Amino acid sequence: MHWIESISRTPAGRLELVGRNLDGHVKHFSPSQFPHQLPGSHTKLRVSLSSDAHRVTPVDDYLALKGWKHLSGSAQRLHRFQADSLEIWVPSQALFKMLFSTMRRTYDAIFSGRGLHEVAMPSHSEDPMALLPGLTHSNDGWAHAVRMRERLFWLLTSASATRSWRHVFRNAVDGVLDAPLPDGAFELRLTGNRLDGVFLATRATLAGVACSDLRLRDGTLLEPMQLDFQGQDHSKRQTDKGKRVERLDDASPWCLTDEQFHHLLDWMFQNKLLQDRGHYDEHLQQTLRRHLDLLRAKFLGRCVWDALPCSPQERACVQARLYKLQRAGHWERLSKLLFSSP
Repeated sequence: MHWIESISRTPAGRLELVGRNLDGHVKHFSPSQFPHQLPGSHTKLRVSLSSDAHRVTPVDDYLALKGWKHLSGSAQRLHRFQADSLEIWVPSQALFKMLFSTMRRTYDAIFSGRGLHEVAMPSHSEDPMALLPGLTHSNDGWAHAVRMRERLFWLLTSASATRSWRHVFRNAVDGVLDAPLPDGAFELRLTGNRLDGVFLATRATLAGVACSDLRLRDGTLLEPMQLDFQGQDHSKRQTDKGKRVERLDDASPWCLTDEQFHHLLDWMFQNKLLQDRGHYDEHLQQTLRRHLDLLRAKFLGRCVWDALPCSPQERACVQARLYKLQRAGHWERLSKLLFSSP
């Protein structure tokens, strides 16, 4: 397990990463060998974080709290997120695993300056998530790209995510390992250490992202969307009957009872998630209830968005509601109430 201290060039002119472990051993890595795991992982944490509650600072404070003062922080940056009373610290090395996963060809592409279009390109298909093989590809590499299609779709069509991977090479040429954080609300699975109100992440996995800056190749701006990176690929999900919710009615385990819904409704008004109760008529209440039932089916039923019993238009409305709640910082508190109901 090595901490990346610097970026250098090989005799052939290619970029390489220079890492040092806690024993002082120095090792050189090609981008495809990117070391994702840092030492000292003990505690696991699932958390929702927003790009709005984020700032970037030097990484020295992270190294000091970890007790790694003998390591150099000159190449990396520290991404700080606020999650209620807990501050989450993610160094650049863990941020790369979060954004770009562990696909080796992704790292080769973004560190070479050629970009992700070397791996895959969006298609003109009616399916907006359809991908075409990149400018150079192997059969094994393309099979891996298909399994990562939702992440690649996000990285290729989100304006802020595209800006992020485009900056990797520019920063690396200057000796800096970092990328600007894309816009959105992130569902993260973290591993690390908790100390003095700070969670020091050593590994970050992106389970999903809610974003509103997805634009297709023809210029079409898509509705705000919640993307799930933890399941199977998109095409297999659509036919996976084991993960499909067939209906939502009184017999469904995902539907709220009248008592549960009115308790949630009162809580939402009390906590300013909803405004002007006098104008929140029966129709608006029923629409809200339907959306909450669909969210319960999505997350408690562990199914994908396409497997929910609703139209594409209604699904987009539910995703937009979820996105707004996450952006406003309300989703974490609301989901605890919503998902604790039997």
